[in-house]
Amino acid sequence: MTWLTPLTGLIAASVVIPPLVALWFLRLRRRRREVSSTLLWHRSVEDLQANTPWQRLRPNLLLLLQILVLAALAVAVAQPILEGGAGRGRTVLLIDRSASMQAVEEGRSRLERARVEARRRAEELLGGGWLSGGDAEVMVIAFDDRAEVQSPFSDDARSVIEAIDRIRPSDGGSALRPALDLARAFATTTDPEDPAATSTEPLSLEVISDGRLADLEQSVLREGESLRFVRVGEQATPNAGIEVAAAERPADRPGSIAVFAGLFNAGREPVELRATLSVDGAVRAVSPRPIAIPAATTGADGRLEPGRAEVAFPPFEQPRDSLIEIRVAPAAGGADALGSDDRAAIVVPPPRRLAVLRVGEPGGLLQTLLEGLPLARIEAEPLARFNERTTVEPFDVVVLDGVRPDRLPPGRYLAFGPAAPIEGLEEFGERSNALVRSSRGDHELFRNVTLDELFVGSWRLIAPRGDVEVLAESSGGPLILWIDRGATKVLQVAFDPLDSNWPLLRSFVNFTANAIEHLGADEDAAALAGLVPGQAITARLPAGASGIRLVAPDGEEFALEPGGDGTTAWGPARLAGVHELRWREPGGEGRRRVAVNRLGAEEGRLDAAESLDLGDETITGTSARGGRLDLWPWLLGVGLVLLFVEWIVYQRRAAA
Repeated sequence: MTWLTPLTGLIAASVVIPPLVALWFLRLRRRRREVSSTLLWHRSVEDLQANTPWQRLRPNLLLLLQILVLAALAVAVAQPILEGGAGRGRTVLLIDRSASMQAVEEGRSRLERARVEARRRAEELLGGGWLSGGDAEVMVIAFDDRAEVQSPFSDDARSVIEAIDRIRPSDGGSALRPALDLARAFATTTDPEDPAATSTEPLSLEVISDGRLADLEQSVLREGESLRFVRVGEQATPNAGIEVAAAERPADRPGSIAVFAGLFNAGREPVELRATLSVDGAVRAVSPRPIAIPAATTGADGRLEPGRAEVAFPPFEQPRDSLIEIRVAPAAGGADALGSDDRAAIVVPPPRRLAVLRVGEPGGLLQTLLEGLPLARIEAEPLARFNERTTVEPFDVVVLDGVRPDRLPPGRYLAFGPAAPIEGLEEFGERSNALVRSSRGDHELFRNVTLDELFVGSWRLIAPRGDVEVLAESSGGPLILWIDRGATKVLQVAFDPLDSNWPLLRSFVNFTANAIEHLGADEDAAALAGLVPGQAITARLPAGASGIRLVAPDGEEFALEPGGDGTTAWGPARLAGVHELRWREPGGEGRRRVAVNRLGAEEGRLDAAESLDLGDETITGTSARGGRLDLWPWLLGVGLVLLFVEWIVYQRRAAA
């Protein structure tokens, strides 16, 4: 048992009980009268003796009942509770705000129920103000796949509750370890006299979540820490949604768009969904019949395996850029608790033809090949002129044909032969005669490309470092490498095609065409793929862009500043939906839309976990509705019953 306001109850008891006892000591003051006999006045004499001040109190049922009534009321004012209560030390409330916490059950979202539980715990731990007991401090952390401090350690109940109310939902995933690391960082203190000496105070941690945490295997408690898991959510909450969405322009029909979606069902019963396709806000297609998705099943490892289905919309003509939205809804009035995975947005750019700059000697094999591709513009210039450049605009792709520039301005490059001058590509010699041992056949660059017959007579030895990705290699080293540095991207082929049999193979033409398309349509590909909550939004804007703003799906606007290379970044994005970049440029107003989607079946699983397994420790969850047991209403009831008994005893004595 714990007392929320023990000092208040003690003050109340000391104010009302001593005066009651004192009243029983007081003597009634009566006027003296002479009478002939006192035989008939025995009771008056007894009454006179009872009212003599400071005499020894005799046992009296009325006095006992009155003391019990006042004591019950005083104890009720002290607010005793069972389970929890005003604590001592530091407590951290870790509140899950991830996508699954937006599931609606019994008319309220899980996050709303979590906030109610967190407010109640703050009141328990911090009591009712300066009259409350304990010296507790409470910290509030909201987390999804990242953690954010809503309130540092504080003993002010009002400020802590206000911080809890400020927690807003997120469409991100859910991970516990970042929240634990953040809490421990605030509990770590440094000795001013010895900065190298630090100490971490053991914490009392309370996780308020549905338990759908992705990183429990990496999350362990430290010595002295305690963790309480407050489970929010039901065990069998149905949910179905979109797991994957894609749109593409067929190579033979660049003016049309084909749209595909994969659906999932994480519920225990089969469901039927209807899918709707909208283009720029106008409905373009509706699935002709409900899409049946089987129920989720439990695999051999005990994990829930969602049921899945697919839907493909017929291709439609769309020669300009467009915003495509796919929405699903239960057919025939079915139930679905989570709405953020019922929609997906895809920003499809207009079909474009690329401008390519080739750097190297005039003519040659690559020049002939590039001229045969459907490009809007192709130019060539010598290495000396390229070294004078500070920008590669207006070209989309630069092909380095056997040359190595002094430096690379921001841009997208396809380099053949010498290693491009970028960190991570360390050239240390040459080697002869090689066959391709392995390649990333699933990569977009190798669409309709096989390297099984490729023989390289001479190639550059390159040691990849850092974030360099090897796409194809021989037994002697990498042959094709990929570097993505945001504004600068490089596809490095470590040999001259003329030093191999590649020009004789069809794969050479297909690879070069794929490379130009992949590099040139890089921003388009990013738009088509979209982002997921938790990722940053980055974009390279036109030169001279100013007044840059980002409008989030909920209408909130953020002012941005461009970087030195013309790129701008914002994030991480917390909400699913369409984010819009707006800016001013010399020619007028510009805008770019970026889709952020909450896709995937893992966060769509809404069955609340029974417990959390942290390392070798299992922490059983307690229901948020189970909470504390307040005893003060019962004490008030006891006080009323005792008051009624006291009244009956008094009436009987008065009638005797």
